[in-house]
Amino acid sequence: MADGSETILGGDAPSGEGFATTDPPLGSPFQNWPGGENGWLHQIVLYAAKEPWQFCWYVLLLLSPMFCISAVLSWKLAQALDAQEKDKARKNKKKINMNKVKKGKSD
Repeated sequence: MADGSETILGGDAPSGEGFATTDPPLGSPFQNWPGGENGWLHQIVLYAAKEPWQFCWYVLLLLSPMFCISAVLSWKLAQALDAQEKDKARKNKKKINMNKVKKGKSD
C-alpha cells in the first residue's frame, strides 16, 4: 500500500473495502474503559503504575479476608466429604453384615 501500513486481509476493491491494516486506532487506549480516560479504572491503573508496592500491599490487604474465608470453607468441605465417606463405608459394611445374617438364617 502507498501509506506504508501492512495489509492483513486481502481484497481487490479499489475503495479499500476488504482491507484491514495494522495501524493503531486513533485516540487513547483508555477511551473504551469504564468511565473513559478519567474513569475509576483508569485512575486505578495510574495509581498502580505510580505506586506499585503500595498498590500490591492494598490488594493483598483487601484480598486476605477472602483467602481466610476460602481456607475455612475448604477445610469444612474436606471434613464433610470425609464424614460422608465414612458414613457410606459404615452403611456398606452394615449392609454386608445384614446380608450375611440373612444368608445364615436361610440355611
